[in-house]
Amino acid sequence: MKKSRKRIAVAAAGAAAAALALVIGWRIVAKIVQGSSPRRRAAYTVGMTTLTKQPLEKSLSFKGIVEGDPQVKVFSSLAGKFMRNAAAEGSFVSADAVIAYVSRDVVGQDFQPVPVRSPVSGMVKKLYFTDRGAPVTLDKPIAEVADPTRVKIVLTVGEADLGRVKAGQTAVIRSPYDPTLSVPARVFSVTPFVDSDTFSGSIIVKAGNADVRLTIGMSAAVDIVFARSEAFVVPSQAVQQDMDSAFVFRNEDGVARRVAVVPGYSKGNLVEITGDLTEGDTIVTDGGFKLFDGAAIAAVQRPPESGAPEKRTPGEPSGGSRNGNGRTGGGQAPSGR
Repeated sequence: MKKSRKRIAVAAAGAAAAALALVIGWRIVAKIVQGSSPRRRAAYTVGMTTLTKQPLEKSLSFKGIVEGDPQVKVFSSLAGKFMRNAAAEGSFVSADAVIAYVSRDVVGQDFQPVPVRSPVSGMVKKLYFTDRGAPVTLDKPIAEVADPTRVKIVLTVGEADLGRVKAGQTAVIRSPYDPTLSVPARVFSVTPFVDSDTFSGSIIVKAGNADVRLTIGMSAAVDIVFARSEAFVVPSQAVQQDMDSAFVFRNEDGVARRVAVVPGYSKGNLVEITGDLTEGDTIVTDGGFKLFDGAAIAAVQRPPESGAPEKRTPGEPSGGSRNGNGRTGGGQAPSGR
């Protein structure tokens, strides 16, 4: 009886040991299997947009001074001494109206005063003489007359952009200080040559100003549209740059894939891009700096970019704004790509 009980106890102990070994083995195998199975990569959270062709209006921007059209300086036909003005600054005169009188400065002879007449109709912008008896010479103006209802701006443009501007192109004259002040204009003429001393040429932009919103003598910005097209436009932060090329990241089923692009015309925070891209591609716009080719991404979709860029800034890859002035050399920037 005792031997039977002993055998039962030994068998129970063996079964318990076998069960414990089985549990331990199962756990070891489970850990091995778990360690060998692929782990899911953490996805980078980024912003994205869907590519769509946008109307792109390319323009150049310059700065100049508003002048009347016409705006002329009035000279005396004879030398003598100033007598008096017949018009006041700010008054309107018609063509051939008397602006001032000059006496002939001849000793021993008495002559009738010589009238100085305006060659054009307009506003007396400036009178250069006020003191009676002041000497008047043929090379010194008596007055300046300008028509404020029509205006022009004479721009000095560098050779890099001179070839892009053609007579008849549309433009806008706007105030750099008042965003509500904008007047449509047109390119009237473009010089056919480049000055070898300044490597620039002159452009004249004209506009109607019947409501006299533009004041003669004010500084103004001039945007000249030189091309219109359709293109892919993305925020500038979407375009990355390395030693070899520029690129963007395209979302391919939750994986970031690097695509080489060529940045083009830009304005503000928007830039035109070309490359192996198609309509409907999803491009990473925010957070691309932390990505690499093949990175897992999860994004909040942002709407397609609208409002095509208008001009580029000096020194940018292509397109943009220039700083020029009315008559003395303007700044210039490299041509667009």
